[in-house]
Amino acid sequence: MVVYILGRHKKYSRNIAVEKGIALFRKQGYHNTSAADIVDTIGIPKGTFFGMFQTKEEYAIEVLQRYIDNTIEIIDLLLYQNASISASKRISQFYVALSKYYTAEGCAYGCLLNTLTSEVAGYNDAFGTLVRKGHAQILRKIEPCIREAQAAGDFRTDIDSYELTYFIHTSYDGATLKMKGERDEKALAIFLKTLFPLIEN
Repeated sequence: MVVYILGRHKKYSRNIAVEKGIALFRKQGYHNTSAADIVDTIGIPKGTFFGMFQTKEEYAIEVLQRYIDNTIEIIDLLLYQNASISASKRISQFYVALSKYYTAEGCAYGCLLNTLTSEVAGYNDAFGTLVRKGHAQILRKIEPCIREAQAAGDFRTDIDSYELTYFIHTSYDGATLKMKGERDEKALAIFLKTLFPLIEN
């Protein structure tokens, strides 16, 4: 969707507006982000913004959906595009890559899905539904790689593949929240140091 402003020949892309919202909400969260913050960040007049999105909530939900879609694409790229590397190594490289990304930002932002899970999903049905869907999609996307590592004998098999995926990724989510709260990479470093000795055969 592109909105044209008559007389000024300017156009504003809904796609760009949504993409710019990811960084904004990751940095400030939902409640600390005002409509003024949003229009300043995406560079459009307030009236134009509310011509695209009826409410801030509608906008934030679309931003979160885009973030989930982008995350699924990243998982696919990092876990399934190089079959010459063992599944266990791909899992390790995946979490190392995520950790490097967060620490490069100064441990200040973390995962938008986790941020909105803790901030609004508990009492807002629209956010809650999307958050549950997003977490489930991510786990389903990671699980086949975990199952492959189990089949290769690299990961322990006394735990169901879905439950092991759930444990690994939920532990990582907790580490990223701790990282963000403390502005320190220690939680991520401990996760990476301790996880694999626990799950490897």
